[in-house]
Amino acid sequence: MIVLGCNDVRVDFGATVALDGVSLSWEGAGAIHAVAGQNGAGKTTLCRVLAGLTRADRGEVIVEGTAYPATAQGRRRDGVELVHQTFALPPQFTVAEALQLFRPVTARGGLFRRGGMERRWADQLEELGFTVSPKALIRDLAPEQQQAVEITRALSSGSRVIVLDEPTAVLPPEAIPGLFDRLRALAAQGITFLVVMHKLRQVRELAETVAVLAGGKVVLPPTPMETIDDAEIARLIIGASTAQTVTGASAVALGLADAPEGLSGVSVPGTGGPDVDAAGNGVHASVGPDDTYQPTGGAKPAGGSGRTGGAKPVGASGRTGSRGSATPGGAVLRVVDVSIDSVEGRRGLRSFSADVLPGEIVGIAGVEGNGQQALVDVVVGMLAPREGRVEISGKQASGLRIAARRRLGMRYIPADRQSRAVSLSSSLWVNAMAAPVSSGYGVADSVRRGFLSERKLRKRGEERLQRWQVRYAGSDQAMRELSGGNLQRVVLAREVDADARLIVAEHPTQGLDLGGTELVWDALRRARGQGVGVLLVSSDLDELFALSDRIVVILDGERVEELRPPYDREMLGHAMVVGVAS
Repeated sequence: MIVLGCNDVRVDFGATVALDGVSLSWEGAGAIHAVAGQNGAGKTTLCRVLAGLTRADRGEVIVEGTAYPATAQGRRRDGVELVHQTFALPPQFTVAEALQLFRPVTARGGLFRRGGMERRWADQLEELGFTVSPKALIRDLAPEQQQAVEITRALSSGSRVIVLDEPTAVLPPEAIPGLFDRLRALAAQGITFLVVMHKLRQVRELAETVAVLAGGKVVLPPTPMETIDDAEIARLIIGASTAQTVTGASAVALGLADAPEGLSGVSVPGTGGPDVDAAGNGVHASVGPDDTYQPTGGAKPAGGSGRTGGAKPVGASGRTGSRGSATPGGAVLRVVDVSIDSVEGRRGLRSFSADVLPGEIVGIAGVEGNGQQALVDVVVGMLAPREGRVEISGKQASGLRIAARRRLGMRYIPADRQSRAVSLSSSLWVNAMAAPVSSGYGVADSVRRGFLSERKLRKRGEERLQRWQVRYAGSDQAMRELSGGNLQRVVLAREVDADARLIVAEHPTQGLDLGGTELVWDALRRARGQGVGVLLVSSDLDELFALSDRIVVILDGERVEELRPPYDREMLGHAMVVGVAS
């Protein structure tokens, strides 16, 4: 019996075809299936059609053997629930209140006794294996706890089919195994899951089958995982021609190549240079908007000393000691003994120091919530340190506003793209040029008689969009109409420019597909090769291993360790939890 499926589904959004004759089916209850594809491939639209939240222009949806017209909404009543990537629970509600909000009113007169309501939801949360207090406020929950509440909401309706749209994108790495364990336990009870995922390692670990969408069409029907390898899935997702250009640590991290034998890290920049292939040969992947970019062959980046301390790692383990750091002379960023108090439950910093040299990528690793956000905020100018100082390009920056820091060459790629990176209601060209205009740099050629020329600014914005291969209908198009991958391209078009000297990249590939991930990685490597320093804050260990020339570990707001290639996943994990590499 087909537990979940669709036939000939088409969805048009104006001139954009989101789904084009999509037919898929999954059989057998109590299984976990995956759907993969690039951003904009139609995965989220498919999820919404299956859950009855988006009307299709034609086609049908099949739930537990029964066909329904996909042109009608309301699949929830047919036993399909969708857990969105972006949580939709009211932040000011308690857990019990939020869960009860989605349930039919059964109490007499529509009134509930709070104690009884909280006991009922406490029992249900415990039965599902979730450790969440029904009295806790939604806004105070960690991301994995909010997701647990969302899954509880979906299951409490009696639904036997749950669609999860990128459930790991919002979770710290340490929370993902727990999610997978819970999904397996629920599947063993007969619940069927359809999961949209980007990371092939996670698809391989969790799912029984995988299907791939590209351009709104099915390029791989549901296929048992044991019958297909990661390299073939990646080629289907990003295209065979693009996959051929991805080499070295990127290829390992993206699933296109195996890790060098004997190394526990999945992607390890070997000792031959910042980027190496499986054999240790220094290479760069020539993927991205700049067609003139050439392989560097492992040469030192122009404008800087390259990898601090030379290419040779310090010791066999790659450990440099908890207070080791690069030589500060000429650093594009220096954070010196900075302390910041915790704010609204967010961990602060305690005498934290770090530096970034020109032509160097320094990764910041730590269990989520140990001060990473405070570090980013103090560097980019959103928080002022209580003690210590920040220097950018050799200038004291602790008291400077964001615009002044940008004039010193600081650029910022935020994790929260929609609220921190762009204006969703503004046009593409305005977003591409907003930072130079507001901060007053790089726009001299757009000034005429003392006034900024909109025509020239628009032209420059469009040139940036085209250079970064943003897919759009017109430059006046609102940002909210773009897919996540194209939105990130707009951010890169603005932030990775010729005047950049320091790039603060905060979870830069969160929620991006393989192609979008490689685009960002290549952009950061390209910037490094031009002498730009990069501070990379990421919870993705594959990303840190693939890009970082060294990794600084943060724990409880303190700098506790520094590691250099070759990286060891177990060693880094131990340092993130205990404070010292094993």
